[in-house]
Amino acid sequence: MIHIKSLSKFERMFAMKSETVSRFFRAAVLPALLLTPLAAHAQVKPVEIESSKGVKAYLVEDYTLPMVTIRFSMDGGQAQDPKGKEGLVSLMTSTLDEGAGDLDREAFVEALDKAGADISFSAGQDTISGSMRFLTEKQVEATDLLTKAVNAPRFDEVPVERVRGLTIERLRAQSRDPQYLAQIKWQEAFFGDHPYAIPTTEETILRVTRDDLRQAHKKMFARDKLYVGIVGAIDQEGAKRLLDRVFGDLPEKSQLTPVPEVKGKYDQTVHQVYPLPQTSIMLSYPADNSDDPKIELTQALLTQILGGDMNSRLFVEVREKRGLAYGANMGSQFLDHFAGTVVTTATKSESASEALEVIEAEIGRAVKDGVTEAELASAKTYLAGSIPISRFSSSSAIASTLVDIQRDELGIDFFDSRFEPLLNSITREEVNAMGKRLFSTKPAILLIGPENGKS
Repeated sequence: MIHIKSLSKFERMFAMKSETVSRFFRAAVLPALLLTPLAAHAQVKPVEIESSKGVKAYLVEDYTLPMVTIRFSMDGGQAQDPKGKEGLVSLMTSTLDEGAGDLDREAFVEALDKAGADISFSAGQDTISGSMRFLTEKQVEATDLLTKAVNAPRFDEVPVERVRGLTIERLRAQSRDPQYLAQIKWQEAFFGDHPYAIPTTEETILRVTRDDLRQAHKKMFARDKLYVGIVGAIDQEGAKRLLDRVFGDLPEKSQLTPVPEVKGKYDQTVHQVYPLPQTSIMLSYPADNSDDPKIELTQALLTQILGGDMNSRLFVEVREKRGLAYGANMGSQFLDHFAGTVVTTATKSESASEALEVIEAEIGRAVKDGVTEAELASAKTYLAGSIPISRFSSSSAIASTLVDIQRDELGIDFFDSRFEPLLNSITREEVNAMGKRLFSTKPAILLIGPENGKS
């Protein structure tokens, strides 16, 4: 799927411990010094390569700077945590670079520093991901370290316990955060006992053993659901050698536990009572988790019109006309086994009921009357301009895009030749039909703030 529109800061707070940002703007924002400027989007021409060991990747050669960025992901993620050992996969990915192969943590960090490379790993809800950036002249040294981390992490006792301790400190701090407590309450009410709902606790992370980490690594690091993007000063033959070195010896098949689909429990209100001067509000509606990019683009246009920017209907109704909040946003959540449409805002606690009424009334009007041709044209113009800027603004963003279009089976030419024609082919009737389908369900509502609007 396409990854259209990232969620706001508040929405990400309730992302059900996952990477539920949408499908075009998922590229991370990095410090300016780490961003490698590239040619315009139209000049970014990825090619598909395959190594001698059968590892595939998308490659963009760019010699603007003598650097290479590699990003990769594979299926797995936090939904694979065994019951009672939630936090296992996150702990595993957090310790992959804490010593590997013949290098303990101190030696690994020193070698990484000498190679002038940056390395990172992370766990989303459905995936595990990694990245490295290095100078071309240090390719051998840098990729040797990445190879060790991917294939032979040590999980030594001292670094594992250090990372576990940091995790526990973070969990204890979060236990005093009303927004985090609301997230846990929401997950339980909305997802029930699905793996997306079960939080990491101090007790579950303490149950994770070093052998659990080794077994999780063995089950998830494989080539059958591996997606790789490479960008920078490296040619095809060099990139193929890199792929074989880093990934060529991984097992052919992963050993993942199946995760069931979940729809979520709508038509309910969850209230995290807390004496705050403002009440934070989230409304959750369904979304279509189709693999069809036209369906997802149709949803993107709808959410852009209703809550995408300062000209959107919700922003105008909530802020401009009534001054109830700084804004109101709408975005999409996409997981492998769930999709949702989310509206967020925050207002004075005594105005929470009014803000909710305004939002639901405006969404109801969109269902009844639909969007206008002028609104649709404006949304198309916005998405046609902003999506390429976000997805092709740096080497890191491009590498992420290369991974995403492989995961979503869009084809290597999607952004180059098919994205804009597909976007422009969507009709007002299709957008309005999508609105009726998504917003005919009564939303699940989350409130964080005082009871009855009194702090």
